[in-house]
Amino acid sequence: MSGQLLNHHIDALASHQADALVAAAAWLAHEGVEHVRTEMAGVLGLKFLPSMAGCHAVRQGLATTAHEQSTLLVSARFYEAQTAMFAAEATRYATRIAHADFPAMVRFGDAAVHELSEGLRDLLLDALVLLEQAGHALLACPGAYGVWSRRFDLPFEIYKAAEQVTYGKFSLLTHIDRAPFVGIALLRVAIETRLRAAFCVYAYEDAGNRSIQPIGVSELLEAIGLHCPSAAFAVDRHDVAKIYRWTNFYLHAGRRDFCWTPGFALQYVRPFVSGQSKPDGNRSMNNGILVPRAEWEAVQQHFASKAHDGQTFPIAPAEAAACTVV
Repeated sequence: MSGQLLNHHIDALASHQADALVAAAAWLAHEGVEHVRTEMAGVLGLKFLPSMAGCHAVRQGLATTAHEQSTLLVSARFYEAQTAMFAAEATRYATRIAHADFPAMVRFGDAAVHELSEGLRDLLLDALVLLEQAGHALLACPGAYGVWSRRFDLPFEIYKAAEQVTYGKFSLLTHIDRAPFVGIALLRVAIETRLRAAFCVYAYEDAGNRSIQPIGVSELLEAIGLHCPSAAFAVDRHDVAKIYRWTNFYLHAGRRDFCWTPGFALQYVRPFVSGQSKPDGNRSMNNGILVPRAEWEAVQQHFASKAHDGQTFPIAPAEAAACTVV
């Protein structure tokens, strides 16, 4: 019965009607998420699917190398992780929809219903894709759910997504088709600029022609690991690095995962970007990274010492850091 209801709500959400949206969200909250978890448990040969913390979902469910892309597809933990991500994003949708008063949204109610209907429908469709893929990979049973999906965004889709970000989805200046995966590229920029601004590490400058040689984020992460044993990241530094590496596949090849992964990754790194509370109770966007002054300065000296002849590394004062230096 639950499987029939899942398909029913997928069809109903295509109408972009508020009643269908509210009904689908209510079903998802009270039955739908558990239905997907139960189905996945069956595929994995488990009596029930254990819960999984967000950090473990990131570590088990996001591929960062070509080898992982092939090996994770036949790993039960990968499917547990993806199911956990689906459940988190589905719950986020269902909770927000349950508290929304769409008739009172005079200015943008229809747009909200349209966006949420499309997003929720994609989640339900991709849940079937996840179950189909797990059945195919782990049980050699293709076709059980009768659904598959493309795993790459086309250049035109990415271009139209950029138009949406630039002009606004409902501006009449671009298409209104959903483009959730472009958020992966923006998440990468947010992580990179957060790290660079925090430690004031950008590039070496050629003293002669003033050209620059960018310093790789991987080099910065390595330096932080070497010199900042006491640094406190609001999100585990290794998880931030893993998500950053995971974005490579979309940024360089347009390769995408399931539709819930961009949102899950965004929410997971939120404290890293938006900040955390300090021991004294103060909070700011810079509190996502807390680092002792001496360790921060050690990172600066690390790169200054690696400058080649004719290059300079501009040493910055600690006050310039977009992190809390204590």
